[in-house]
Amino acid sequence: MKGISGWKLVFGVILAILIVVGFSWARPIYSEMQAMKAPNYEQGSHKGAVFCGQCHREIYEAWSTRSLHAVATTKPSFKDYLNKFNENFLLGTFVTDAVCYACHGQKTNTEGVNCEICHGTVLAGEPIMVTHEKKYQPGMDALRDQEFCAICHDIRSPLSKDHIFTVQGEWRNSKAAAAGKTCQSCHMQRSPRGVSYHGFDSAHLDETIYQDELLIRDVRLNFPDFQMVVENTISAHALPPSGPTRVMGMTINFHDKQGQVIHRIQETFTKKFKLMPIAGLFPNRLINNTQLQSNEARPMSYTLPSTLKGEVRKAVISFRFYGVSDEHQGDIHQAHWISKAIFQQEYVY
Repeated sequence: MKGISGWKLVFGVILAILIVVGFSWARPIYSEMQAMKAPNYEQGSHKGAVFCGQCHREIYEAWSTRSLHAVATTKPSFKDYLNKFNENFLLGTFVTDAVCYACHGQKTNTEGVNCEICHGTVLAGEPIMVTHEKKYQPGMDALRDQEFCAICHDIRSPLSKDHIFTVQGEWRNSKAAAAGKTCQSCHMQRSPRGVSYHGFDSAHLDETIYQDELLIRDVRLNFPDFQMVVENTISAHALPPSGPTRVMGMTINFHDKQGQVIHRIQETFTKKFKLMPIAGLFPNRLINNTQLQSNEARPMSYTLPSTLKGEVRKAVISFRFYGVSDEHQGDIHQAHWISKAIFQQEYVY
């Protein structure tokens, strides 16, 4: 038997070291990604929201007509992304769409984040009032805790540890948190009948919800300079809130005396990420954040083309929300959904 040559021995040692190091590096990441697949809610059969709505009619109406929770597993943007996720060999094979359903609701249930996702399943073989007495009422303190929402609304990349969804993180550093205001105290205010609101309003369904909280002021045209201040008066979170799929876009249209648009400026407020190495599609490392932060007043300045001198008669500033899948990284031209204007103002010159 011939001896092993020196270079082969060196190569074998290096290879062994790389395998050990690679395994050591990959193992915790693999474990964390496996943990992301675990549902963030109690498993079991569901009675369903209609069942609960027989008694909790006001809550059911708000949830079913105003909340994106109700369509968390059925809205087209989720299903489109899910198809791409499953078609991606690495993500579909090793991660699986269980990561998505860990927060969006049960794969076998079309009700998305329904009553039992948050409150837990009904006790088997017991009258519903027994479930209320033994389980739901004692569990209310946990649901009122600010950290409860963070279970799904505060997510980090398993590789970079950068925040993908950050509403909770934005709140922790906000004036609202310092004042003792929580997600629930703002988004689930009680009605005159003492019923907590379950609509969790979104610009997807109501473009007016930010009309008093997004301000445009100090708009000045001193040709060729156009200046303004954009302010987010919300004391709890940024605009747009959360992660890369929510984009706030600003359009400034400049009109001539005939009313024709002669120049346009577009800005986006969002978070952009490098996607997951090799697998792609899934956000990984944060590379840019242009969100309008809580209580931020941001000066914005633009230089108009010299050819527009004496031509501008009106500027129209409008803001809209865009739904953009993760892989498109804030590109509003790839939006699967566009809101009506959440703000629009004209300035005549």
